[in-house]
Amino acid sequence: MNYQQYLQRIRQSWRIITIITLATIVVSLIVSSFQKPLYRASGRILITQKTNADLDMYKASQSAERLAMLFAKIIKSSSFMKDVLNSGFPIDLIYFPKKEKDLREKWAKMVSSRVSTDTSIIEINVYHPEASQAKNIMNAIIYNFSKKGKVYYNLGDEVGIVVLDTPLVSERPVKPNILLNIILSLFVGLAISAIIILWKTQSLPQKPTPIMPPEPQKEENEKTEVMEVVQDGDTIEEKKSDHYIGGLKIVEK
Repeated sequence: MNYQQYLQRIRQSWRIITIITLATIVVSLIVSSFQKPLYRASGRILITQKTNADLDMYKASQSAERLAMLFAKIIKSSSFMKDVLNSGFPIDLIYFPKKEKDLREKWAKMVSSRVSTDTSIIEINVYHPEASQAKNIMNAIIYNFSKKGKVYYNLGDEVGIVVLDTPLVSERPVKPNILLNIILSLFVGLAISAIIILWKTQSLPQKPTPIMPPEPQKEENEKTEVMEVVQDGDTIEEKKSDHYIGGLKIVEK
């Protein structure tokens, strides 16, 4: 099956493509409706490294970037989580499960952190069903970083922690992203439709290609050895010469 045949098959199966694509979109909307809407509170923290005689500015910036990556991992730790929850901010502890394993999983899903490329800036996001709680948790994270961040690595005054942005809360829920889910389900539906059409086309019995008999080839005039008759008066001489089949050359002198 060539490319043109496959496109023709797709045009003929437009009903199947429409049904499958709409089905994937409906499933995506149903799944999104069961998810709790989450607000996001975001903030940024800058890690700085002081320079000295043994540490120039370039090495200090590289060191600060490595420290920022380490601090970003600290946010996921259970010890930092407990410091945040017990920091005195109005955080609703009922939202968090009692079991340690479930509590850590909840925290890992709620908080995300990353280091901006080639910088020592940590970007932190907190997701919560209530916008006020997302902001309170972010304030507690920033507070613990600024007050206790140096304690985790015993760095003293050589490292500075600067709050770049105070918590900013989204005006409407950011999760689930319904528009993004619809777009993804659209592509998934089209991909599934294409696979089904290709499979059905390949499974159809192929018509045998008729075998045409070979065309007869024209025989070329072959050279052979014939007799050339030369008549010289009353004398007939025979000579051997190459001539075409059926050719008899009589020469009168």
